[in-house]
Amino acid sequence: MSEAPASSADARAPMAARQSSVGLIDYAILFALAVFWGNSFLLTNWTVQEMAPATLAMLRTLGGGVLLLLIAFAMGQRMPKERSIWTIIFACAVLGNALPFFLIGWGQVLVGAGLGAILMGIMPLFTLVFAHFMTGDERFTWLKAAAVCLGLVGLIILVGPSVLYELGTEGIRQLALVGAAICYSINAIFTKRLTHLDPIMLTGLLVTLAGVLLMPVGVPDLIANSGSWSASAWTNVVILALLPTALSGILTFILIGRQGATFFSQINYLVPLSGVAWGWALANEVLEPRAAIALLFIFAGITLSRRIGRARTTAYTSSSTSVSERSHNA
Repeated sequence: MSEAPASSADARAPMAARQSSVGLIDYAILFALAVFWGNSFLLTNWTVQEMAPATLAMLRTLGGGVLLLLIAFAMGQRMPKERSIWTIIFACAVLGNALPFFLIGWGQVLVGAGLGAILMGIMPLFTLVFAHFMTGDERFTWLKAAAVCLGLVGLIILVGPSVLYELGTEGIRQLALVGAAICYSINAIFTKRLTHLDPIMLTGLLVTLAGVLLMPVGVPDLIANSGSWSASAWTNVVILALLPTALSGILTFILIGRQGATFFSQINYLVPLSGVAWGWALANEVLEPRAAIALLFIFAGITLSRRIGRARTTAYTSSSTSVSERSHNA
């Protein structure tokens, strides 16, 4: 009986190990995702001038997903067999890819990019609340809320506070963007239940399934209009399939497995900043001074999150040591 507490602590160890102190590798993955996804906005804006958003989403997901599945099978990996796992995979394919792709594309027809970024930027707030009720290791704290709010303030500064006056003018489409943010929040939490699977096979399954779900909308447009698309549009599709879809999908699962959904959700603050930088570098867009101020707020939020992570690790280490000592003394 004296070994039971130690066994209980050991059972919790893998989850705690995945959410240990935040290191340079975690920030490297976070910023790599921001670079890939920030560039995807620019490539998407160029490409949808020739093809429908749903068609682009279908092509990038099918292209990236099939490639990953081929790599996974070549490495000898096998698809999961448990029905419960497939239920979560289907939910993630819908909530993390197919549905938000549609909601964002439909919403941004009439909602400006600046307000869209702010509406999508509330994802970390939703993630913070949902994680409290849907996970056992990401509890709500006011310090976490402060870190999220710092990032949100930075995002508002980045796009300009004046865009807030646009709230309510296109209410249904704005709600569509909020709905996409909610989808991503719930998906980030569901993803934690799949991090024990190989990220290459898992990402391939999720992205391919999302592409299949988009086929009823995308295939008719592909048949009717593909002959008029330029070589540059097809090149953009390939880039979007490889980097922001396939590689980023793998990195997403790795990061959520290591640090959880709340840490990962900070990506929503970095992606708009990355998008501004890409626009300045490739599209000759003006880089305004407020971007530097926004960066300070965003990094302040991330720094506070890092302190929270260190405190959590210290608390867990102390708790584990105490449990182990009681176990051996018993």
